[in-house]
Amino acid sequence: MIVGKRKVLKRAERQAQVAALYKKSMPMTDIAKKLGCSSKTVSRDIVEMTETWRDQGIEDIKQAKIKILVQLEDINFQAAIEYAASKDSVFLLRRIQAIERISNILGINAPDKLALTDPSGENPYQNLSDEELISKVSSIIGSTDGSRSSANGAK
Repeated sequence: MIVGKRKVLKRAERQAQVAALYKKSMPMTDIAKKLGCSSKTVSRDIVEMTETWRDQGIEDIKQAKIKILVQLEDINFQAAIEYAASKDSVFLLRRIQAIERISNILGINAPDKLALTDPSGENPYQNLSDEELISKVSSIIGSTDGSRSSANGAK
């Protein structure tokens, strides 16, 4: 058992060193040379660590959402108590805002539809012919070759 614990400790120490060097953008081959192990070992360590980091990041986001949801529920609850006592619409508005934020965090609300518009943002996007598209792109990039007549560059 002691040999197994030493091996796990040695592996953990190597992975910590790999992580530190990887974060400094050192190439895997250089990390392997520096630590006296194979590039395959370093690659395996990096894959394992990035999966762990990703999972931790996802868990951190979940925990942050839970914390915010609890705070919003408390705001909603307190506003309900205040509204019941005073009938002041300010507290009703706070409840509505809290519920909207909760719905957004949980993804309950339908996404907003975004319509493509021209650069002014006022007119709906119109499909352009190949010639119009080439003309607009040419004017943007300052091209003086107006002899092209199709999108594939044929003259």
